[in-house]
Amino acid sequence: MAAAPHRFLDMFPPGLDVTSIQSKSPYSFDSEQLYNTFTRGYDPEKHIESTLVKSVRYCKHTKGVQHEFILVEIEDIKVPLINYIVLDRTISQDYSGITIQRPFRRKRTNSSIQSYCGPAVDAFRVSYNGNKEQLLKACQLQPCRDLEEIEFTRVNPVYLYQLVTLVHVVSGRTPNYDLSGKNCYWFAGLVWGCLLSLRPDSRYDSHLSENNRGRLAVIYCAPEEKEVTETCNAFEEQIQKVDKALSESRKVRLSV
Repeated sequence: MAAAPHRFLDMFPPGLDVTSIQSKSPYSFDSEQLYNTFTRGYDPEKHIESTLVKSVRYCKHTKGVQHEFILVEIEDIKVPLINYIVLDRTISQDYSGITIQRPFRRKRTNSSIQSYCGPAVDAFRVSYNGNKEQLLKACQLQPCRDLEEIEFTRVNPVYLYQLVTLVHVVSGRTPNYDLSGKNCYWFAGLVWGCLLSLRPDSRYDSHLSENNRGRLAVIYCAPEEKEVTETCNAFEEQIQKVDKALSESRKVRLSV
């Protein structure tokens, strides 16, 4: 029997081999950790040339504060395999002892508002077995609604390491979570806006949105157009550096 094709297990875990339904906690990586994994030297075992972002969905949890996040579908076209990732922003529990899943209070003092400010955790939570429903359940994001969807083309693809670099740029520019501004709605909206701007030839479906993105009752939080433009520019500058470094590292590795 031929050996199974090698794949990058961080993104395509062993659970994908199991035919029966198996539940296990997702692999979780913060943006800096995953960025370093992909960009600190070329390694063919990481499959950066073959792991694509097939599609992304803008999702809204329908309970509590209606947390917003991006559900990412990735594909390693070399293996081939498909898996799912939840990408979102929360506040560090080590800093505040609370999470944004906690319901809003009707009345808040200045001190209670300050308690919702602290280091942001921009995380990629990778499904262990490729079951997106189990992933959402493990992340406590059920029930939820898909508001918008982007499908990327093979002609002008988005590679996973490029998405990771984009999120790394966003995290670096705004490292703190702020309930009144740089929160989950703002973060998901900024990443989403950048993906639309960077890949205008992708297939975009917004018919489910109903103008609900970034909204919670009378509260509306979304990035400004200027923020999207500035972040895209910063990403383009950073990805050029990443590609150059990876190319040079690849040449060195192949010459050994």
